[in-house]
Amino acid sequence: MYVKVKVITESKKESVIIKGDKIAVNVKEKASAGEANRRVREIISSLFPQKEIKLVKGQKSKSKIFFVND
Repeated sequence: MYVKVKVITESKKESVIIKGDKIAVNVKEKASAGEANRRVREIISSLFPQKEIKLVKGQKSKSKIFFVND
């Protein structure tokens, strides 16, 4: 299954908003050195426990696509 995620970095509070098949994630981390990507992956993993999560598209973009292995 593919999950579309919009990421907002350097937020004051972390939050997750789910609307239909899209997820918006606010993280405190900066977008440099993959810090935000690591935190977003942790958050997506908590939404889908026991699943393998892989960033497929959007390594350097605010719009990302993750693959969740069923």
